[in-house]
Amino acid sequence: MPARKVKKVKRIKVLVGELVKPLVTRECDAGTPLIKFLEDNGIQWGSSVRVNAEAESKEYKLKDGDVITTIGSVSGGR
Repeated sequence: MPARKVKKVKRIKVLVGELVKPLVTRECDAGTPLIKFLEDNGIQWGSSVRVNAEAESKEYKLKDGDVITTIGSVSGGR
């Protein structure tokens, strides 16, 4: 019986930025859903999350070179 070929998953790099923090490079598997990436990296899903300056669904599949930005929690008031 021939050996079973193991499919290698491609690793990609995405940039992650948060308000007033520098961009950092993170790696994940190609096609990782946005929500899984956020959860794995301790980032909460919210209306301030953007991918390449666009609002995307939680199911968006990440691609090499994507830029994820978020504002995070902001407290303020008088």
